[in-house]
Amino acid sequence: MKKSIIALLIAIVFSMMTSGCLTSKSFISQKDRDAFVTASRDIGKTSVAHLTKETPKILNKLLNDLSQETRSIVKNEITDLSNNLVHVTGSEAKCTLDVVKQETIAEITEIFDNLMKKQEKKKPIVCAVNPPIIKNSRKPRIEEVSIYGYDLNTNTIKVKYETIDGKMIGTLKDGYISKNSDYRITIRLTDKSGKAMNYNGKFTIYHNEKVISEFLATP
Repeated sequence: MKKSIIALLIAIVFSMMTSGCLTSKSFISQKDRDAFVTASRDIGKTSVAHLTKETPKILNKLLNDLSQETRSIVKNEITDLSNNLVHVTGSEAKCTLDVVKQETIAEITEIFDNLMKKQEKKKPIVCAVNPPIIKNSRKPRIEEVSIYGYDLNTNTIKVKYETIDGKMIGTLKDGYISKNSDYRITIRLTDKSGKAMNYNGKFTIYHNEKVISEFLATP
């Protein structure tokens, strides 16, 4: 659970705060993006025992920190999200809150996604590859690579692998590439059984047959 929250927050930070990812003029200011990042981070840090008490405060602060234009767009959604927490009570609340915590962060991300979709979208932009180099000797072995950027779509993005000598192996199948959001896709480096595979070469990321990024795998 902790790893999933951290991964989600990393994706938000890269997608919102990296200026190179935003390729069109936006009504969403840097201050607005920072406010969404801060709210997600603070909810992630809040203990389950204090979630129903602290989360409405965090969401209210989010609204106050947003610009007037952005606040007018998302106010109803943020308010509804806060009000929904009131109904999470009873003997099963401790169990339920653990799920609600993750869902609340996901809802904040979705609200931001909807804001971004109001902007004109252009070709995908890759901001970062994490990790940028895969070392097979590393322990524990790296099982996946995260690609962060803007307007990432697995329907138009392909990943090809070639060995160090330049021999093309082929294109990674759909099962090895998954979309987490418009700002993050994940490339799996394990086989179907979950065993890490020994790659030694270059992965190239294409959009409509044009190279937009690449990363390396070494022994």
